[in-house]
Amino acid sequence: MKHTRPAALILISLFVTSCSSDEIQIRIRKEHSVRSLLSPHAEPSVTMIAGTNTIHYVLGHPPYYLKVPQWNSVFVATESKDHKFYYHVISLNDYRDTIIDGKGTSFGYYIGEPNGIEHEFVAMVDDLRLMLTRRGDKRQISYLLDMKEKRAVSMTIEDLDSEGKVTRGTANEVK
Repeated sequence: MKHTRPAALILISLFVTSCSSDEIQIRIRKEHSVRSLLSPHAEPSVTMIAGTNTIHYVLGHPPYYLKVPQWNSVFVATESKDHKFYYHVISLNDYRDTIIDGKGTSFGYYIGEPNGIEHEFVAMVDDLRLMLTRRGDKRQISYLLDMKEKRAVSMTIEDLDSEGKVTRGTANEVK
């Protein structure tokens, strides 16, 4: 029995480093739990290290971020254990991490998804706002993030026809 505890701790703390990029100096660490090692349906926890920032519970697929070239930054989505979304915009100039409350949103699962029917991308950038969009075959959902208020301010849901054109849409304020 005494030998099973250290073995379990070793398995829990096992990690794999991937997605390192010299260009933007971001490292990804996948931390496996016993559950993720034993179950094909349980994913390891992903942690991103950018400069001095360590960001836990990162969503998506490699490279786990979206580039925001207009700001020389990257966008990272996270979901806490209690299912709250937080978004990080990390400046590649000074590695400043601006954290945005994603209350009322759910974005990031499809970042970097190479073969999915849904994909997520940065749709619009201006001085203080960032629009994120998830587009699937039949629906497009966009979230407008306000960098000054550090929160999501609106959500737009648009239905798409078979050619990808918008047939109808609704816009709602995120509270």
